[in-house]
Amino acid sequence: MFQDLNTEATRIFSAINFAVLFLFVVLVFVHIRNLVLGVTSEQVSVGLMWACSEGHLPVIKRLMEEDDLYENRFSVASSFMCACKRGNVDAVRILISDARVPIDIVNKDGLSPEQVTSVAEIKDLVRTEHWRRVHSEINTISDSLQLTVDNIRDMKHTEDDRIYLQAVQLKLKELNRKTEILESKERNEMNRVMQRYKEEISRIQSRYDEETKDIKEVIEKDVLQLKAMF
Repeated sequence: MFQDLNTEATRIFSAINFAVLFLFVVLVFVHIRNLVLGVTSEQVSVGLMWACSEGHLPVIKRLMEEDDLYENRFSVASSFMCACKRGNVDAVRILISDARVPIDIVNKDGLSPEQVTSVAEIKDLVRTEHWRRVHSEINTISDSLQLTVDNIRDMKHTEDDRIYLQAVQLKLKELNRKTEILESKERNEMNRVMQRYKEEISRIQSRYDEETKDIKEVIEKDVLQLKAMF
């Protein structure tokens, strides 16, 4: 019996030793990786934000080589927004060169990258890249189908009407998808504009109410006094 207990204890102890050894190896591997790369994923995100704010282009280029960076989309978007707000044109140009950097974004105040910057060149860069990506997305759909109107016209003269009708249906789906993409982009921009419009109306109304509060109180007091005279 005691021998069985000793055997079981030895087995448990061995399992614990193996788990500890495995954890140690993992930690050593992570440590070596960080030493080789020079940065952790968190440091990459923080570093990119700092580099975009200060306009350190070599640092931005180096950090953008880290694939881990793009796992945190919010951090990358914030860095891009920071570069726009700071007016760092070259930093913006580098960032938008990578399609993994989101540009159709808004900050906590509902402002887009074009709205947070006063630099005309940045506005043009962001706008141009926005439509380049839209066109790229649309072209990808076309390339995946590889159907043109001429191709479909040629199919019409074949004996198999079924293939022709299927091609027409595919082309219609392609056109519908492209239309949806454009309408979606337009709808998002309109929603942002309307949101800003409503916020501005609310701000103006609040300011008006605050600035006219004393005058309204005086008028109401005079009205009450006049009423009391009759």
